Amino acid sequence: MTQQKRYREIADKLAERIKTGAYTGGQKLPAIRTLAKIHNVALLTAKHALDTLVKQGLAVPVGQSGYYAQTGETAGKNNTIVIAVYDFFKLTSVIEKLFRTFEKRSSFKIEVRYFLEKDFLENPEIVRNSNLIIANEWMMHEIYRNKLFQDINPRFSGFPVKRADFYSELLDLFSINRQQIALPLFFSPMLLFFNRSIFKNRRLGFPDSSWKWTDLEQAAEKLSQPGKNGKQHAGLQTNILNKNRLNAMILQKTGGIILPGRQAEEKKFFSSMFEALDFIRRLNQKFNLTLDMSMIENNFFDRQRIAMTYLTMVLSGTGSQTLQKIYPHLGITPLPAAANRFAHLTAAGLVFNNIEGLEEIIPSFLGTLFSRESMMCFNSHACGFPAVKIVNEKILSVSYDKNSIDIIEIIEQLPGIIIHKEYFDGCRTMKLHWLFYNYIYNLAGREELVSGIKKINKEIRHEK
Repeated sequence: MTQQKRYREIADKLAERIKTGAYTGGQKLPAIRTLAKIHNVALLTAKHALDTLVKQGLAVPVGQSGYYAQTGETAGKNNTIVIAVYDFFKLTSVIEKLFRTFEKRSSFKIEVRYFLEKDFLENPEIVRNSNLIIANEWMMHEIYRNKLFQDINPRFSGFPVKRADFYSELLDLFSINRQQIALPLFFSPMLLFFNRSIFKNRRLGFPDSSWKWTDLEQAAEKLSQPGKNGKQHAGLQTNILNKNRLNAMILQKTGGIILPGRQAEEKKFFSSMFEALDFIRRLNQKFNLTLDMSMIENNFFDRQRIAMTYLTMVLSGTGSQTLQKIYPHLGITPLPAAANRFAHLTAAGLVFNNIEGLEEIIPSFLGTLFSRESMMCFNSHACGFPAVKIVNEKILSVSYDKNSIDIIEIIEQLPGIIIHKEYFDGCRTMKLHWLFYNYIYNLAGREELVSGIKKINKEIRHEK
């Protein structure tokens, strides 16, 4: 049998399995090498068979990840994602380029609709009829106030495609050197996907899974009242901060990208900034670090922009040449050894809104943020904070990569703790992250940390 007939035969068999449901939409197909081995053909023949499925609309190539099956709603390019972009941004050309690239390499069509304030007030349907929204914090408040989030909800009730298929393509698509371009920064409903950990914070009493608006209202009432002995809940400073935090969380929960408002004094606080600053501060206290927080804490008026930009960019591990382009726009001085990484989705949104000429440096910046694994982990309450590597009492690197053992190296510094790092997988690392998170925030003491690690070690011994 000729090679031409062989690839057609292989393609027909795979097509039949896709049509009969053996492969569901979004499921990964056999790799080229695996397919070649199964059918005893050349690699080129196997690749040709998969490419044939792509032409038939039954599969989609996803970067270096391989080929994924498409069925039903996701077959072909008949699925249109409508994106409403508030024309406040100076990055419209970058957004357009990213979406067009995504469109070319995925099974989805992208329709971008730009709107101004007057457009929204005169015709709110431009937002209501969109699947995704890109807007600044003020406009998100307006959209929320007009109850348009009832139609654009994080459960994708009106989404024209299967959520799993869309996530699969989006998470796999933009890969550069195994690092993910942070395209989800622009996809507002996906912010929920990554920031769900905020709503699993035991200090705020949010439910672990399904939620209702009444839950948020009850939480708002709780946060607006003083706690025991007149102290504020969750260690927050004032009732105003509590309410602002809740507003930010509601926007995140409903799919809003939090970007800085113009009234910096009235909007002193966003949850992401608080969490980032608080975590770094607690690391300082726990490990006697020398990270200088004075510039962030003392510059009160412009605290949002400088604090989050500082944490995101100066601590991001971005290349020195890129940082030199960024510093003049920030008006700040970098740390002597700015080789750290601390990135947050909302923080990156803040950066995008504050840096002139970001079009020139955006590829380098985006490439430093998240890997696909970290995105998936971020959906778990166990990875609501970064893994941090400390050497010589200084933070040298921070990583969200689930395969990183940085956090293990920190805990190993604590006397009396032994960790068999060679047996750690992503799941155990996540458990360790959660234990350490509770320890840093004083939600659990040293004994609980040691006890949790002993349980993990016990699991490992059973597997040996």
